[in-house]
Amino acid sequence: MSSSFRTSRTCDGSSSLSDEHTAQVRDELRVKEVELGPVEATELRVKPNLPVLGPKLGKELGPVRAALEAGEFDELDGGRFRVGELELAPDEVLVERTGKEGWAVASADGVTVALDTGLNPELELEALVLDLIHQVNAMRKEQGLELTDRIRITLPGAQRELLRHEDWIKRETLAVEIEIDGASAEPRIAKA
Repeated sequence: MSSSFRTSRTCDGSSSLSDEHTAQVRDELRVKEVELGPVEATELRVKPNLPVLGPKLGKELGPVRAALEAGEFDELDGGRFRVGELELAPDEVLVERTGKEGWAVASADGVTVALDTGLNPELELEALVLDLIHQVNAMRKEQGLELTDRIRITLPGAQRELLRHEDWIKRETLAVEIEIDGASAEPRIAKA
């Protein structure tokens, strides 16, 4: 589960999601938090579209190219950019938005969505719990147990820390008991 999902409009900063949509995004992406507002998770690279700008600018292309590479430009509405006094149309530039380290980013129609991919120890533990739940439910199926059958789970000692989420594991697997067996190498289940 990622820690947060952020979305914003790249030019004017306005964006809105209803509470229902926010909850849906949180559930579908399995994120803890959804924030709306300016996103500082992207890197913007703008390059001149050489076949278009070369003939138009001639000798002036070099300084424009250098300014774009140095990030010395303003982003305008409608996919336009200003370099010094020169305004560049969308077809005159090649635009690439990438996520900064730790972010997954997508942009379309002036909206940028950023997913914080950073994991802290609690999120890593939750991922292990989700893996265990999936494994236990696959084991239930392999053993021919009914969806409503209650089970007992035995975990190896190395998975003791997962018991911090014991209630969650029980709820998702219909387990009535979870115990630790230090001699076991893999989780086991048995019908209760």
